[in-house]
Amino acid sequence: MADPSAALYWLETWNAQISTVVGAFASLCGVFALFAAGVSCKLAGLLQIATGLLVVAIEGPNFLPQLALAAPIGAMLEGKPSWIKVALYAGLTIIPAFAGCFKAFILGFIASALVTAVHGLLLFGRRPPPDEMRFQGGPQGGPGGQQGADQAYSPTSP
Repeated sequence: MADPSAALYWLETWNAQISTVVGAFASLCGVFALFAAGVSCKLAGLLQIATGLLVVAIEGPNFLPQLALAAPIGAMLEGKPSWIKVALYAGLTIIPAFAGCFKAFILGFIASALVTAVHGLLLFGRRPPPDEMRFQGGPQGGPGGQQGADQAYSPTSP
């Protein structure tokens, strides 16, 4: 059986670069949605521009020193669980879809969904081996439910 974390190594390595480029593309698509006829399309375009710029501000300073000015925005998510970033990106991706303007901003929607998918893959793809999970679980994580207080945990114990 292949190691699933090895398959996502390239994604972990290029995460910030992919997210920044795709976020900038989503902002560009939001600019094009501003030129659509309806008011709802303009609202969706503005939201898409904001979403793309937020993604660039969060992910960009990791590899572009020119974006160091935006580093405090990304620092808000440092140290927080990964699912918060995935939920933020997913929420910001789906909100413009409720505006009802699908033709004008579909490419930006796909780009924002791609950023969400990248971070979702990283969130659900990282799994430690079962022995390590049992070890991190503490003394109650043994196969029998609980181990005795005098018995230390060992990955080789039955």
